[in-house]
Amino acid sequence: MKSFLPFPIFAVSAPESAQIQDLFALIHGRYPSFPTSLASSLVFSTHAGYVPPLELRISDLRAEEEGTEEVHVNGSNMVTLRLSPRILGGKGGFGSQLHAAGGRMSSQKTSNNDSCRDLSGRRLSTIKEAKKLADYIEHEPARHQIDIVRFVDRLKRLNTEKREREPINY
Repeated sequence: MKSFLPFPIFAVSAPESAQIQDLFALIHGRYPSFPTSLASSLVFSTHAGYVPPLELRISDLRAEEEGTEEVHVNGSNMVTLRLSPRILGGKGGFGSQLHAAGGRMSSQKTSNNDSCRDLSGRRLSTIKEAKKLADYIEHEPARHQIDIVRFVDRLKRLNTEKREREPINY
């Protein structure tokens, strides 16, 4: 069995009917300093990277390894397992930060293409200004007519209202 520091590579004899989860007690019996409270954060895996379920019997694991990395020592089969800390998923690396920042940047994106040119070589800003000016000139008579109507209405109101002036005493 391979493990992580400070525990060396070692062999543990276990009955074939033992389950993978029973190996934690066997390791603790061999190394009393091994904290059994860490059992939930540790994982056993094979050389191929397969993580067997804790309820799996060692004999079933040996049957699954049949024909792969089977070691014969004194006529008996051994199962090689690696004990390693479980790697928990985190927030992600630089890629997830880029992905999140990309969403924020696209929402703040402006479409300022005024300095670009069209196919005839004119700047888009001058074309926009020309369109605004043409629109303003086109609607100028209507605005002028509205101003005249407002002015006439105001004059009529002023002429129809009676205004009384009080004498100012000096």
